[in-house]
Amino acid sequence: MNIPKINSSLLKNYEAYLNHIRSNYPKEISSELSLPLFIHVNEEYRSLNKKIVVVGQETQTWYGKLDDQSFTAKNIIYKYEEFNFGGNRKYSPFWKFAHQLYGEFNTGKSIKGLLYTNLSRFDYKGKKVPSKISEKYTDGYGLLKKEIEITQPEIVVFTTCWNRDKYIKLGFPDADFREVSKFKPKFLARILHDDLPHNTFRTYHPKYLNYQNEPHNIKGIITGILNNIE
Repeated sequence: MNIPKINSSLLKNYEAYLNHIRSNYPKEISSELSLPLFIHVNEEYRSLNKKIVVVGQETQTWYGKLDDQSFTAKNIIYKYEEFNFGGNRKYSPFWKFAHQLYGEFNTGKSIKGLLYTNLSRFDYKGKKVPSKISEKYTDGYGLLKKEIEITQPEIVVFTTCWNRDKYIKLGFPDADFREVSKFKPKFLARILHDDLPHNTFRTYHPKYLNYQNEPHNIKGIITGILNNIE
């Protein structure tokens, strides 16, 4: 696995995407959207037991504004690296989930091998992007598909909640959500699609799981994923 080549391919796609959205998003929208989330793959990814991508819902108070032309794709990728896998937010439910899931498959491996990205590239005024915007400007869902194609993970986990399945389908049309034994489908489902690894799952956002009882809490969902790897 050639990590520099992977990052070069990601950068090429990000540069094209950034140019496109800056040219096509109206000023009243781009001035309120954060910079997009662009990922970077570390060398540690190469030697993992299981390569994992965790997909969140959207950023929350991410860096800058989309209309700030001083930020290039390379600058934005640096912000991903600077964020350091939620280093300052390790007690948040999302990062608790991501770190625990990664550790179950990659015991003793540096957290720098983890990949995380988002279903929505941005936040809007520090919060969720309004549906009237996210449903009209859908370019970012195709970008997620490219990220997975380029990085070739073995496991993908969407922590996006069942009510955003329609947005997953914007990037992966005709995605098939299958029941996982012993779990309510809203809590854990396998996603089947030609452009996703077989071991792709969708669950609730960990903030919600944090208040549930087993098997539908964070520990239970991670165990469910472990027990259903095929």
